[in-house]
Amino acid sequence: MLVSLNLFLTTAKRLTEVSRHHTLTVSKKIVESSQAEIPILLDQYRTSLNGLEDPEVALLQEEYGPNEVTKGKRQSFLERLFDNVKNPLVILLVVLGVISYLTGDIRATVMIGVMVLLGMILRFFQELRADHAAEKLQAMVSTTATVVRSGKKLEVPLKELVPGDIILLSAGDMVPADVRLLSA
Repeated sequence: MLVSLNLFLTTAKRLTEVSRHHTLTVSKKIVESSQAEIPILLDQYRTSLNGLEDPEVALLQEEYGPNEVTKGKRQSFLERLFDNVKNPLVILLVVLGVISYLTGDIRATVMIGVMVLLGMILRFFQELRADHAAEKLQAMVSTTATVVRSGKKLEVPLKELVPGDIILLSAGDMVPADVRLLSA
């Protein structure tokens, strides 16, 4: 079983390796925390291996808000339509349709126009259905994490995690937040 502090996941060495190959901005606080001794780190986050106390958890939840990934706004009808129009295949067919029209081949122009229109309509509705299905699946999933609070193991929803929580991870568990591994 892994014991981790809700902070971040990776080490400073790994962050340095990644930043050499990609443009990556890493918070100075994260790098410092990855190198800090565990007692100093626990003190910095006002916690202990017995976890946070309930009053402290309430204050931190109020200060930091829920531990949720921000969701992008839904695409409007026009945005979704524009995404369909800027598809390279659609652009190619439109160019071919214009060339057909300029060469006087009206029959080919109409056929290409119908293909473009049908393709865009089908893609639009398939994406709409996929978005709705994904929303329904996400609503059905309830994820929790095992934390130590006031010296007791508790199962809490991921959105209720706060910085300083001591999280217990087992094989197959999802890492619920940015964490620092304390022991394994």
